[in-house]
Amino acid sequence: MNSQASDDSPVLERLNRLDDRCNRIILVGQGEWIEQLIKTLHLCGVGEPILWSPAVPTGQGEQRVRILARSRL
Repeated sequence: MNSQASDDSPVLERLNRLDDRCNRIILVGQGEWIEQLIKTLHLCGVGEPILWSPAVPTGQGEQRVRILARSRL
């Protein structure tokens, strides 16, 4: 990861705001790959694409991160 804290802040802030009682799926990679995997996970019943966080740059080239938080049952 980039040593600049500002690059990590949106991702870390979102993780810190999540309820401890929720599970998280975190995808890190090239934007196109993430979008395709989210569509595949949706087809498997994991979650609607709209429930994922917006893509946030990681500071490592074209790499992005998206998070899906789901309540524990």
